[in-house]
Amino acid sequence: MLVRCCKKKISRSGMFAFFTALSMVLLTFGCAAAPVKFENEPFLSHIDEQVLWRRAQEAQQTLIQGGKLSDNSSLAAYVNRVTAVLRPETCPSALKFKVYIINDPFMNAHAYPDGGIFITTGLLARLENEAQLAAILGHEMAHAIARDALRTYRQCSGAVGKNWSRSRSEGSEPSEELAECLKGVGRRRESAADACGLDMLVQAQYDPSEALRVFYHQKEALSIDGSSDRPTTGFHLRWDERMQVVEQLLAASYKGADSGKHGKAAYTSQIQPVLLLNAGLNLRLGRYRWARIDLERYLQIQPEDARAHFLLGESFQQQGGKTRIKNALQCYREAIRLDGSYVAPQKAIGMLYFKQGRKHLAGRFLQTALALSPDDKDRVYLADYLAECLSKGEP
Repeated sequence: MLVRCCKKKISRSGMFAFFTALSMVLLTFGCAAAPVKFENEPFLSHIDEQVLWRRAQEAQQTLIQGGKLSDNSSLAAYVNRVTAVLRPETCPSALKFKVYIINDPFMNAHAYPDGGIFITTGLLARLENEAQLAAILGHEMAHAIARDALRTYRQCSGAVGKNWSRSRSEGSEPSEELAECLKGVGRRRESAADACGLDMLVQAQYDPSEALRVFYHQKEALSIDGSSDRPTTGFHLRWDERMQVVEQLLAASYKGADSGKHGKAAYTSQIQPVLLLNAGLNLRLGRYRWARIDLERYLQIQPEDARAHFLLGESFQQQGGKTRIKNALQCYREAIRLDGSYVAPQKAIGMLYFKQGRKHLAGRFLQTALALSPDDKDRVYLADYLAECLSKGEP
Protein backbone atom coordinates (compact mmCIF):
# COMPACT_ATOMS: atom_id res chain seq x y z
CA MET A 1 0.00 0.00 0.00
CA LEU A 2 1.34 3.45 -0.93
CA VAL A 3 1.15 6.24 1.60
CA ARG A 4 1.18 9.87 0.53
CA CYS A 5 3.84 12.19 1.89
CA CYS A 6 2.98 14.09 5.00
CA LYS A 7 2.89 17.87 4.41
CA LYS A 8 2.56 18.74 8.05
CA LYS A 9 5.41 20.66 9.70
CA ILE A 10 7.04 18.59 12.45
CA SER A 11 8.79 20.08 15.44
CA ARG A 12 12.28 18.81 16.22
CA SER A 13 11.38 18.24 19.85
CA GLY A 14 8.41 16.16 18.79
CA MET A 15 10.60 14.16 16.42
CA PHE A 16 13.20 13.55 19.12
CA ALA A 17 10.55 12.47 21.63
CA PHE A 18 8.96 10.10 19.15
CA PHE A 19 12.24 8.64 17.99
CA THR A 20 13.34 8.09 21.58
CA ALA A 21 10.18 6.06 22.26
CA LEU A 22 10.46 4.25 18.96
CA SER A 23 14.11 3.41 19.63
CA MET A 24 13.33 2.09 23.10
CA VAL A 25 10.69 -0.22 21.70
CA LEU A 26 13.10 -1.39 18.99
CA LEU A 27 15.87 -1.96 21.51
CA THR A 28 13.62 -4.06 23.70
CA PHE A 29 11.53 -6.01 21.26
CA GLY A 30 13.23 -5.80 17.85
CA CYS A 31 12.01 -3.82 14.85
CA ALA A 32 8.58 -3.01 13.60
CA ALA A 33 7.87 -2.78 9.97
CA ALA A 34 7.37 -4.19 6.55
CA PRO A 35 8.65 -3.30 3.11
CA VAL A 36 6.37 -0.59 1.70
CA LYS A 37 7.58 1.81 -1.01
CA PHE A 38 7.23 5.55 -0.77
CA GLU A 39 5.74 7.24 -3.81
CA ASN A 40 8.00 9.71 -5.66
CA GLU A 41 10.05 10.57 -2.60
CA PRO A 42 13.82 10.03 -2.65
CA PHE A 43 15.56 9.24 0.62
CA LEU A 44 16.27 12.30 2.79
CA SER A 45 14.25 14.62 0.56
CA HIS A 46 12.11 15.84 3.49
CA ILE A 47 13.09 17.45 6.76
CA ASP A 48 11.34 14.87 8.94
CA GLU A 49 13.46 12.05 7.53
CA GLN A 50 16.64 14.12 7.81
CA VAL A 51 15.94 14.79 11.48
CA LEU A 52 15.03 11.14 12.08
CA TRP A 53 18.32 9.97 10.57
CA ARG A 54 20.30 12.47 12.61
CA ARG A 55 18.61 11.30 15.80
CA ALA A 56 19.21 7.71 14.76
CA GLN A 57 22.90 8.36 14.25
CA GLU A 58 23.14 10.04 17.65
CA ALA A 59 21.45 7.03 19.26
CA GLN A 60 23.85 4.66 17.49
CA GLN A 61 26.88 6.62 18.65
CA THR A 62 25.59 6.31 22.21
CA LEU A 63 25.43 2.54 21.79
CA ILE A 64 28.83 2.34 20.10
CA GLN A 65 30.47 4.42 22.82
CA GLY A 66 28.65 2.63 25.63
CA GLY A 67 31.43 0.13 26.26
CA LYS A 68 29.49 -2.95 25.11
CA LEU A 69 30.52 -3.05 21.46
CA SER A 70 32.20 -6.34 20.55
CA ASP A 71 35.89 -6.17 19.64
CA ASN A 72 35.67 -9.39 17.62
CA SER A 73 36.66 -7.92 14.25
CA SER A 74 36.56 -11.29 12.48
CA LEU A 75 32.95 -11.91 13.50
CA ALA A 76 31.92 -8.34 12.62
CA ALA A 77 33.46 -8.69 9.17
CA TYR A 78 31.72 -12.03 8.66
CA VAL A 79 28.29 -10.70 9.64
CA ASN A 80 28.71 -7.67 7.38
CA ARG A 81 29.70 -9.93 4.47
CA VAL A 82 26.43 -11.81 4.89
CA THR A 83 24.60 -8.46 4.90
CA ALA A 84 26.29 -7.47 1.64
CA VAL A 85 25.23 -10.76 0.03
CA LEU A 86 21.62 -10.16 1.07
CA ARG A 87 21.43 -6.56 -0.17
CA PRO A 88 18.91 -6.38 -3.06
CA GLU A 89 20.12 -4.86 -6.32
CA THR A 90 17.28 -2.34 -6.15
CA CYS A 91 18.20 -1.20 -2.64
CA PRO A 92 18.55 2.63 -2.52
CA SER A 93 22.17 3.76 -2.50
CA ALA A 94 21.45 6.11 0.42
CA LEU A 95 21.25 3.11 2.73
CA LYS A 96 24.69 2.12 3.97
CA PHE A 97 24.09 -1.08 5.89
CA LYS A 98 26.52 -1.75 8.71
CA VAL A 99 26.07 -4.33 11.46
CA TYR A 100 27.38 -3.83 14.98
CA ILE A 101 27.62 -6.60 17.56
CA ILE A 102 26.77 -5.76 21.16
CA ASN A 103 28.04 -7.85 24.09
CA ASP A 104 24.66 -8.53 25.65
CA PRO A 105 23.39 -12.01 26.62
CA PHE A 106 19.77 -11.23 25.82
CA MET A 107 18.37 -12.08 22.38
CA ASN A 108 17.84 -8.94 20.36
CA ALA A 109 18.36 -7.25 17.00
CA HIS A 110 17.16 -3.91 15.69
CA ALA A 111 17.68 -1.65 12.72
CA TYR A 112 17.90 2.12 12.46
CA PRO A 113 16.47 4.08 9.51
CA ASP A 114 19.91 4.85 8.01
CA GLY A 115 20.85 1.16 7.77
CA GLY A 116 22.67 0.68 11.06
CA ILE A 117 21.86 -2.75 12.50
CA PHE A 118 22.65 -3.89 16.04
CA ILE A 119 22.60 -7.55 17.03
CA THR A 120 23.47 -9.01 20.41
CA THR A 121 25.80 -11.85 21.26
CA GLY A 122 22.81 -13.42 23.03
CA LEU A 123 20.98 -13.77 19.73
CA LEU A 124 24.06 -14.89 17.80
CA ALA A 125 24.68 -17.58 20.41
CA ARG A 126 21.25 -19.08 19.78
CA LEU A 127 21.52 -19.33 15.99
CA GLU A 128 22.74 -22.54 14.39
CA ASN A 129 23.93 -21.52 10.94
CA GLU A 130 24.50 -18.72 8.46
CA ALA A 131 21.05 -19.07 6.91
CA GLN A 132 19.44 -18.26 10.26
CA LEU A 133 21.73 -15.26 10.64
CA ALA A 134 20.70 -14.17 7.15
CA ALA A 135 17.03 -14.49 8.15
CA ILE A 136 17.58 -12.08 11.04
CA LEU A 137 19.59 -9.64 8.96
CA GLY A 138 17.18 -9.73 6.02
CA HIS A 139 14.28 -8.94 8.32
CA GLU A 140 16.13 -5.98 9.80
CA MET A 141 17.28 -4.70 6.41
CA ALA A 142 13.69 -4.77 5.22
CA HIS A 143 12.72 -2.27 7.91
CA ALA A 144 15.29 0.25 6.75
CA ILE A 145 14.52 -0.28 3.05
CA ALA A 146 10.82 0.28 3.72
CA ARG A 147 11.58 3.41 5.81
CA ASP A 148 9.35 2.08 8.53
CA ALA A 149 10.54 4.36 11.32
CA LEU A 150 9.64 7.37 9.18
CA ARG A 151 6.32 5.92 8.11
CA THR A 152 5.46 5.04 11.69
CA TYR A 153 6.35 8.55 12.82
CA ARG A 154 4.19 10.09 10.11
CA GLN A 155 1.21 7.91 10.81
CA CYS A 156 1.35 8.15 14.59
CA SER A 157 2.32 11.81 14.86
CA GLY A 158 -0.62 12.61 12.63
CA ALA A 159 -2.93 10.52 14.77
CA VAL A 160 -1.70 11.88 18.09
CA GLY A 161 -0.63 15.42 17.28
CA LYS A 162 1.26 17.42 19.89
CA ASN A 163 -0.25 15.79 22.97
CA TRP A 164 2.46 13.17 23.33
CA SER A 165 5.35 15.62 23.04
CA ARG A 166 3.74 17.69 25.76
CA SER A 167 3.22 14.67 28.01
CA ARG A 168 6.86 13.64 27.59
CA SER A 169 8.15 17.10 28.45
CA GLU A 170 6.03 16.95 31.61
CA GLY A 171 7.52 13.59 32.56
CA SER A 172 4.36 11.51 32.06
CA GLU A 173 3.90 8.40 29.95
CA PRO A 174 2.83 8.44 26.29
CA SER A 175 -0.91 8.56 25.75
CA GLU A 176 -2.98 5.45 25.12
CA GLU A 177 -3.72 6.89 21.69
CA LEU A 178 -0.05 6.83 20.74
CA ALA A 179 0.44 3.36 22.21
CA GLU A 180 -2.46 2.02 20.18
CA CYS A 181 -1.14 3.67 17.03
CA LEU A 182 2.32 2.15 17.50
CA LYS A 183 0.78 -1.23 18.22
CA GLY A 184 -1.46 -1.15 15.17
CA VAL A 185 1.25 0.02 12.78
CA GLY A 186 3.68 -2.58 14.05
CA ARG A 187 1.25 -5.48 13.82
CA ARG A 188 0.27 -4.61 10.28
CA ARG A 189 3.86 -4.58 9.07
CA GLU A 190 5.75 -7.29 10.92
CA SER A 191 4.69 -10.17 8.71
CA ALA A 192 5.44 -8.17 5.59
CA ALA A 193 8.99 -7.71 6.89
CA ASP A 194 9.19 -11.48 7.37
CA ALA A 195 8.07 -11.92 3.77
CA CYS A 196 10.69 -9.53 2.46
CA GLY A 197 13.34 -11.30 4.52
CA LEU A 198 12.34 -14.65 3.01
CA ASP A 199 12.68 -13.20 -0.47
CA MET A 200 16.18 -11.94 0.36
CA LEU A 201 17.13 -15.40 1.63
CA VAL A 202 16.00 -17.05 -1.59
CA GLN A 203 17.69 -14.46 -3.80
CA ALA A 204 20.95 -15.04 -1.88
CA GLN A 205 20.46 -18.83 -2.27
CA TYR A 206 19.93 -19.58 1.42
CA ASP A 207 17.41 -22.13 2.62
CA PRO A 208 14.38 -19.98 3.55
CA SER A 209 12.95 -22.65 5.84
CA GLU A 210 15.72 -21.78 8.29
CA ALA A 211 13.75 -18.62 9.09
CA LEU A 212 11.30 -20.85 10.95
CA ARG A 213 14.10 -22.13 13.16
CA VAL A 214 14.67 -18.57 14.38
CA PHE A 215 11.12 -18.56 15.74
CA TYR A 216 11.73 -21.87 17.49
CA HIS A 217 14.77 -20.37 19.19
CA GLN A 218 12.69 -17.41 20.34
CA LYS A 219 9.96 -19.65 21.72
CA GLU A 220 12.50 -21.86 23.48
CA ALA A 221 14.04 -18.79 25.07
CA LEU A 222 10.67 -17.63 26.30
CA SER A 223 9.96 -21.03 27.86
CA ILE A 224 13.34 -21.04 29.62
CA ASP A 225 12.75 -17.54 30.92
CA GLY A 226 9.36 -18.62 32.26
CA SER A 227 7.14 -16.62 29.91
CA SER A 228 4.58 -17.96 27.49
CA ASP A 229 5.14 -15.10 25.05
CA ARG A 230 6.65 -11.67 24.78
CA PRO A 231 4.50 -8.79 25.94
CA THR A 232 2.21 -7.53 23.19
CA THR A 233 3.61 -4.01 23.18
CA GLY A 234 2.78 -3.25 19.59
CA PHE A 235 5.77 -4.20 17.47
CA HIS A 236 5.36 -7.97 17.48
CA LEU A 237 2.65 -10.33 16.59
CA ARG A 238 2.66 -13.31 18.87
CA TRP A 239 5.33 -15.74 17.76
CA ASP A 240 2.80 -18.43 16.86
CA GLU A 241 0.98 -16.06 14.53
CA ARG A 242 4.17 -15.01 12.79
CA MET A 243 5.29 -18.61 12.44
CA GLN A 244 1.99 -19.50 10.78
CA VAL A 245 2.40 -16.68 8.28
CA VAL A 246 5.95 -17.77 7.43
CA GLU A 247 4.85 -21.40 7.09
CA GLN A 248 2.13 -20.32 4.67
CA LEU A 249 4.60 -18.27 2.63
CA LEU A 250 7.04 -21.17 2.46
CA ALA A 251 4.32 -23.53 1.28
CA ALA A 252 2.81 -21.14 -1.24
CA SER A 253 5.77 -19.25 -2.68
CA TYR A 254 9.02 -21.05 -1.91
CA LYS A 255 8.44 -24.72 -2.65
CA GLY A 256 11.72 -26.40 -3.54
CA ALA A 257 13.81 -23.52 -2.23
CA ASP A 258 14.80 -25.52 0.86
CA SER A 259 17.76 -26.91 -1.07
CA GLY A 260 19.60 -23.63 -0.51
CA LYS A 261 22.76 -23.28 1.55
CA HIS A 262 22.90 -23.38 5.33
CA GLY A 263 26.47 -22.34 6.06
CA LYS A 264 26.71 -24.29 9.31
CA ALA A 265 30.47 -24.86 9.22
CA ALA A 266 31.26 -21.20 8.53
CA TYR A 267 28.92 -20.03 11.25
CA THR A 268 30.20 -22.53 13.80
CA SER A 269 33.79 -21.41 13.29
CA GLN A 270 32.81 -17.79 13.90
CA ILE A 271 30.49 -18.35 16.84
CA GLN A 272 32.89 -20.19 19.16
CA PRO A 273 34.30 -17.15 21.01
CA VAL A 274 30.81 -15.66 21.27
CA LEU A 275 29.56 -18.71 23.15
CA LEU A 276 32.34 -18.45 25.71
CA LEU A 277 31.92 -14.69 26.11
CA ASN A 278 28.15 -14.98 26.36
CA ALA A 279 28.46 -17.66 29.04
CA GLY A 280 30.51 -15.27 31.14
CA LEU A 281 27.93 -12.51 30.69
CA ASN A 282 25.14 -14.86 31.72
CA LEU A 283 27.08 -15.99 34.79
CA ARG A 284 27.54 -12.41 35.94
CA LEU A 285 23.79 -11.83 35.61
CA GLY A 286 22.90 -15.01 37.48
CA ARG A 287 21.41 -16.60 34.35
CA TYR A 288 22.93 -19.98 35.17
CA ARG A 289 20.83 -22.13 32.88
CA TRP A 290 21.65 -19.87 29.92
CA ALA A 291 25.34 -20.02 30.82
CA ARG A 292 25.17 -23.82 30.75
CA ILE A 293 23.44 -23.78 27.36
CA ASP A 294 26.24 -21.62 25.95
CA LEU A 295 28.98 -23.73 27.51
CA GLU A 296 27.53 -27.09 26.57
CA ARG A 297 27.27 -25.97 22.96
CA TYR A 298 30.81 -24.62 23.07
CA LEU A 299 32.12 -27.89 24.51
CA GLN A 300 30.52 -29.80 21.65
CA ILE A 301 32.88 -27.83 19.41
CA GLN A 302 35.89 -27.63 21.76
CA PRO A 303 35.56 -30.54 24.23
CA GLU A 304 39.07 -30.14 25.65
CA ASP A 305 38.87 -26.49 26.64
CA ALA A 306 39.72 -26.39 30.35
CA ARG A 307 38.33 -22.89 30.87
CA ALA A 308 34.94 -23.89 29.48
CA HIS A 309 34.76 -26.85 31.88
CA PHE A 310 35.66 -24.51 34.76
CA LEU A 311 32.95 -22.01 33.78
CA LEU A 312 30.45 -24.85 33.50
CA GLY A 313 31.41 -25.81 37.04
CA GLU A 314 30.87 -22.21 38.10
CA SER A 315 27.34 -22.24 36.66
CA PHE A 316 26.51 -25.21 38.89
CA GLN A 317 28.38 -24.01 41.97
CA GLN A 318 26.96 -20.49 41.94
CA GLN A 319 23.39 -21.76 41.58
CA GLY A 320 23.89 -24.13 44.49
CA GLY A 321 22.15 -27.29 45.62
CA LYS A 322 23.57 -30.71 46.48
CA THR A 323 23.35 -32.20 42.99
CA ARG A 324 24.72 -29.05 41.34
CA ILE A 325 27.66 -28.92 43.73
CA LYS A 326 28.47 -32.51 42.79
CA ASN A 327 28.30 -31.52 39.11
CA ALA A 328 30.51 -28.51 39.80
CA LEU A 329 33.20 -30.70 41.37
CA GLN A 330 33.16 -32.99 38.34
CA CYS A 331 33.58 -30.00 35.99
CA TYR A 332 36.42 -28.55 38.06
CA ARG A 333 38.22 -31.90 38.12
CA GLU A 334 37.87 -32.21 34.35
CA ALA A 335 39.35 -28.74 33.92
CA ILE A 336 42.33 -29.79 36.07
CA ARG A 337 42.73 -33.03 34.10
CA LEU A 338 42.91 -31.02 30.88
CA ASP A 339 45.24 -28.38 32.29
CA GLY A 340 47.10 -29.22 35.48
CA SER A 341 48.51 -25.69 35.74
CA TYR A 342 45.08 -24.04 35.73
CA VAL A 343 44.71 -22.33 39.11
CA ALA A 344 41.01 -21.36 39.12
CA PRO A 345 39.54 -24.89 39.46
CA GLN A 346 42.11 -25.73 42.15
CA LYS A 347 40.92 -22.76 44.20
CA ALA A 348 37.27 -23.57 43.50
CA ILE A 349 37.54 -27.18 44.67
CA GLY A 350 39.56 -26.13 47.73
CA MET A 351 36.90 -23.63 48.79
CA LEU A 352 34.05 -26.08 48.17
CA TYR A 353 35.71 -28.71 50.35
CA PHE A 354 36.46 -26.07 53.00
CA LYS A 355 32.77 -25.08 53.14
CA GLN A 356 31.87 -28.76 53.48
CA GLY A 357 34.22 -29.05 56.45
CA ARG A 358 36.56 -31.42 54.60
CA LYS A 359 39.64 -29.46 55.64
CA HIS A 360 42.27 -32.03 54.74
CA LEU A 361 41.07 -32.26 51.13
CA ALA A 362 40.57 -28.50 50.96
CA GLY A 363 44.15 -27.95 52.10
CA ARG A 364 45.58 -30.10 49.32
CA PHE A 365 43.88 -28.06 46.60
CA LEU A 366 44.53 -24.70 48.23
CA GLN A 367 48.19 -25.58 48.66
CA THR A 368 48.42 -26.54 44.97
CA ALA A 369 46.71 -23.31 43.95
CA LEU A 370 49.19 -21.20 45.91
CA ALA A 371 52.14 -23.18 44.57
CA LEU A 372 50.95 -22.66 41.00
CA SER A 373 50.32 -18.96 41.51
CA PRO A 374 52.26 -17.51 44.47
CA ASP A 375 51.33 -13.97 43.41
CA ASP A 376 47.61 -14.71 43.06
CA LYS A 377 45.40 -11.74 43.90
CA ASP A 378 43.60 -13.92 46.46
CA ARG A 379 46.77 -15.25 48.07
CA VAL A 380 46.20 -13.57 51.46
CA TYR A 381 42.83 -15.09 52.20
CA LEU A 382 43.79 -18.39 50.53
CA ALA A 383 46.78 -18.60 52.85
CA ASP A 384 44.50 -17.98 55.83
CA TYR A 385 42.18 -20.80 54.76
CA LEU A 386 45.14 -23.07 54.11
CA ALA A 387 46.57 -22.35 57.57
CA GLU A 388 43.26 -23.31 59.16
CA CYS A 389 43.15 -26.50 57.12
CA LEU A 390 46.67 -27.47 58.14
CA SER A 391 46.00 -26.75 61.79
CA LYS A 392 42.72 -28.65 62.02
CA GLY A 393 43.04 -31.29 59.35
CA GLU A 394 40.17 -33.59 58.50
CA PRO A 395 37.35 -33.35 61.09
